[in-house]
Amino acid sequence: MTKYSLATPGAPLSRHVDQHHEAFNKARGDYVDLHGEATRRSLAWLLYLGDEDWDRPGSRGSGGTLHAYPRADAAGRCGQHEGNLQVGWLERGGGSEAVFLDSWIPPLEMEGHHTVAELRRAWEVEGRHASAEELGAALFEVQPSYGLYCLVGGVREDFSGAHRRPCKGEGGAWMERARKWSGKQVPSLNEMLPEELRPSFSSMTATDHREQRRLVEVVPRGGTLVIFEANVVPHEVNPVLTGQRVYVGGFFAEERHVPPAWVDSAEASGPRWACDAGWARTTDP
Repeated sequence: MTKYSLATPGAPLSRHVDQHHEAFNKARGDYVDLHGEATRRSLAWLLYLGDEDWDRPGSRGSGGTLHAYPRADAAGRCGQHEGNLQVGWLERGGGSEAVFLDSWIPPLEMEGHHTVAELRRAWEVEGRHASAEELGAALFEVQPSYGLYCLVGGVREDFSGAHRRPCKGEGGAWMERARKWSGKQVPSLNEMLPEELRPSFSSMTATDHREQRRLVEVVPRGGTLVIFEANVVPHEVNPVLTGQRVYVGGFFAEERHVPPAWVDSAEASGPRWACDAGWARTTDP
């Protein structure tokens, strides 16, 4: 995806990240609309094409400065791990640790089978369902569970246990599938963590934990190239004051992560399991 942009004096662009975990995106409305179901944004880039003296005395333009907020003390890998996107940071005294959301954990309904294809074959042998349509509908109910984890010395440390993927209740609200949780709101990312870790967690766009962030200001002078990881670096843009801020920019795409265990070869379309995105939420300040 590449675009040419010309900004005249006007409103700023509020703080955001350019890619969210798929669990958020249908609620936010950006993921499917821009990228379909196959890819997601990886690296964001922009090249300013305006006045090389922008914001200096006598120049033809001012304002429109990009403010980026990378973590000053990021510890270890961040962005994504084995296809699971980062959804936050955890502070435990050793720097900012990336927190990843794995939304492909095998649920209890897998009955010990390692893949959806194995489960399909087992149910076919047992003759549980009268038709292929009924079997397909039953398999679709076997949605992955999800959980939060960090990497410690390259080894996965799970924090939240496996949460059952929610379903939609009356009025379209997301609710837990498990009967005992029926009618309750889906836990936020923070609420998924053990209580003692919750004050140390912040999402990708949260405005707390200010001491761990550093401000990088980029004046939009012609010839300046900016590249950053789309889901990691929150950023905002000040309003243009005079002149026209001109740039060309876009995103490098990467394939959306679907583990082989969740590819059902019996589906001709090469299925995308876990279609119910948009259920995840934060409690950002």
